[in-house]
Amino acid sequence: MRSGSRPVLRGRVAGVALLVIGAGFLLISAFQANIWFDESYSVAIASHSFSEIWSIGSHDVHPVLYYWALHVVYLAFGSNIIAFRLFSALRSMSMAVLGVTCVAKDFGRTTGLLFTFFSLFVPVVGFMCLQVRMYSWASFAVALAAVFACRIALATSGSNDGRDAATSGGGEVPASWWIVLFGASLASAYLHYYAAIAAFLINVFLLVVLFRHRHTCKGRIRTFLCGAAITVACYVPWMMALAGQVSHVSSGFWIAMSFPETAYDILDYLVLTPAMSEAVGGSCGNVVQALAATVSVAVAACAAMLSIWMVARLWRHVRARRSARRQPSRKVSPADPALVMAWCGMGVYGGIIAIALAVSLAMGQAVLYFRYLYVALCFPLFFFSVALSRVDRRQVTGVVCGLTLAASVISQAVMASDYYAAEDHAAVDYYVEKVQELSGDTGGALVVSDNIGISGVLAQRRPDISIEYLDVYTDTAQAYEAYAPTIGIVESLHDKLDGYSGRYVVLASTDVLGDVQSVYGFAKEYDSEVVEIREYAYPYSSEDGFYVVAVLER
Repeated sequence: MRSGSRPVLRGRVAGVALLVIGAGFLLISAFQANIWFDESYSVAIASHSFSEIWSIGSHDVHPVLYYWALHVVYLAFGSNIIAFRLFSALRSMSMAVLGVTCVAKDFGRTTGLLFTFFSLFVPVVGFMCLQVRMYSWASFAVALAAVFACRIALATSGSNDGRDAATSGGGEVPASWWIVLFGASLASAYLHYYAAIAAFLINVFLLVVLFRHRHTCKGRIRTFLCGAAITVACYVPWMMALAGQVSHVSSGFWIAMSFPETAYDILDYLVLTPAMSEAVGGSCGNVVQALAATVSVAVAACAAMLSIWMVARLWRHVRARRSARRQPSRKVSPADPALVMAWCGMGVYGGIIAIALAVSLAMGQAVLYFRYLYVALCFPLFFFSVALSRVDRRQVTGVVCGLTLAASVISQAVMASDYYAAEDHAAVDYYVEKVQELSGDTGGALVVSDNIGISGVLAQRRPDISIEYLDVYTDTAQAYEAYAPTIGIVESLHDKLDGYSGRYVVLASTDVLGDVQSVYGFAKEYDSEVVEIREYAYPYSSEDGFYVVAVLER
């Protein structure tokens, strides 16, 4: 074996080992059937046909491509939550693979391995990649579009430093690159609106590069414009649905935006997951609290120092170019293409935040939410991968990776404890017990609710029990048809209860344990007496609050 091929072989072995270990690590918490409200919607709508998903999904707040893909999984495995969860987890593996293949090929093995490491071990990945939602696949589609836009840009500008003959200046751009770019851009737009913004900005950056080299790449500009036109044409069918969704969000949405809390969320969500916040808050004991707080602060400090180092390096290059203009005889080293692309990526990331903030202000309704930024995860991960790969001291890379891994281990441990907790089943067990107890010889108990959060979750955990739901939100009834036939949407519960006598079940939730005034208010409105109330913590998801299952009697 030639000595030159040994580093390549070692790099491939390291990449494969990293992927295998990372995949096993991410799947620790995957094998449980708990869901929270947003996931319950995904599970519910996946059981409908493609045309029904389009119709129902057009009244939701997201595009429908993920729901279509989930329907394919449903056709293969049925309504299997673990299968759905593994389908989402596959995205993280896919983006990690980009690191040891495309990123390593274009920007060097070290940068590629670091990108793969962060794609698997940044705490937010462990938290988000298992959710039965579209964010994981949207982030992969955005990353894929970014990678191939970057390849085309490098081929056009001739700044790939000779790492790959196919992407060196003046080299041909294969048709497959354009196909992947526009295919990934279209998929991004049909997966999530933040991903659509990201894909748009990626293409804008590429168009700027093409126009800067318009004298030598007119054919590529024509190819770009044709591809962009076809991509937009393929998105036109969804435009009417988008207009309706904008109207729906404007009329009432449940995301809150406040400063400086929103700014903190945007800055710390990569590390400070709900599980990590739980550890920092002290719910896991003083030792874990101290460790989690120390690691979180240390990771934040490392990220800040790396960002400052990247800014300083950029500033030095800008000053050198200015000096060269004043002194024509002075030569300036060409810009590092990895650094250029890292800053372009962060430009896209910042642009997403700026556009979301502008839209929020224009609509008078918050759409700037840290969870949505996960679809653009590849940009900060690539930024820090490039920074670490350019830092001279290996100890710095070791410290940053070690701290990131420590944070991820803490977050994963807390997640596993919550996701496999017996308490996650307590509310469901009591709910089933009471329904069976009240069913008697009638064949089924009456279950009512005006809370879609707990209703949606219990409808998917026990689809054999029907729920009568009073839609208290604005213009959501058509979106909640996803839960049919388990959940029947009614305009008034008086139609169900005024002529009813006997006991029935009421589902509710509360943000504060012990606050069950909503149940007593419900009893008063429907002339009923409270027989029994049970409250249950739901460790799997703090976002759903505490579940309340009550028995009332008329």
